[in-house]
Amino acid sequence: MTEQLSMDERPAAPEVSEEEQAFALLYSHLSDLLIDAPINSKLLFLEHKSSFTSVYFMENGSLFLRFSSRKKERYIEIPDRYVDLFPSVSFRTFKSVPGMALIPVSGFADVLDYVPQLRAMLDAMSRQFKDFGCCGHYLECSDAKACVHSDPRFALSCCYFYNLRDGKIFYGKNRNI
Repeated sequence: MTEQLSMDERPAAPEVSEEEQAFALLYSHLSDLLIDAPINSKLLFLEHKSSFTSVYFMENGSLFLRFSSRKKERYIEIPDRYVDLFPSVSFRTFKSVPGMALIPVSGFADVLDYVPQLRAMLDAMSRQFKDFGCCGHYLECSDAKACVHSDPRFALSCCYFYNLRDGKIFYGKNRNI
């Protein structure tokens, strides 16, 4: 005899916040920027605070954006050094939030309205980490047309990673430059 559970007896699904739902939606639109595989959780992650939720890029890294609520209004906050990437957006600023530009939104899922700008922002942030030209896997990477290194943080430090991502292949059977 099979035991059946009623709706009341089933374990409750863990509640997912609106910020986490918006992050999951955004994550699916950004993952291809960093590596061909999905973004490692240590490369783009959430951190909850009392009045906002931050999205950070890289371990102990740069603030990418924040989801915040102030006086019944919701905002997506970005570091103000990236406002030029959002030419048609009307930002708000608050003295209590220095260095941040706030985009008023009706819900955090509205972050998807800004995917092209956020992609450009993440691309600009990721290019800050370039430390070397290429590693010993350059022929394998060229033949695969993508970085083959197992550590995505290592890949982000490689200049050749960005060339491959942009379709510029300097070595091997797929050479096009």
